[in-house]
Amino acid sequence: MRDIKCIVFGLTILAIFGFFISPADAAPHRAQIAAVVNDEIITTSDIETRILLNTGGRPLARADRQAATTAVLDELINESIQRQEADSLNIAASAAIIAFEAARQRLAR
Repeated sequence: MRDIKCIVFGLTILAIFGFFISPADAAPHRAQIAAVVNDEIITTSDIETRILLNTGGRPLARADRQAATTAVLDELINESIQRQEADSLNIAASAAIIAFEAARQRLAR
């Protein structure tokens, strides 16, 4: 009898949570296209990820978030253009150069 009560209780809790969570809330966030640079797509997910990295995950005020979104989109577009230009000129950077530059930029912040 106790097992039946536990099962009924579990099903009741599951039904309550299922009622309060709408399909839109349960659906995963889908990235939308924010920009296209030649044939490279920049998504809203790319922007969100960069903002999280730049802010260390701290929440931003609405006005700050809009400014950050614009600035990050500009950065991603510029990086995409630079990467495409480097590819067209057959310019490649070694892992050591990339690591050095990343460390230098971290120290500059």
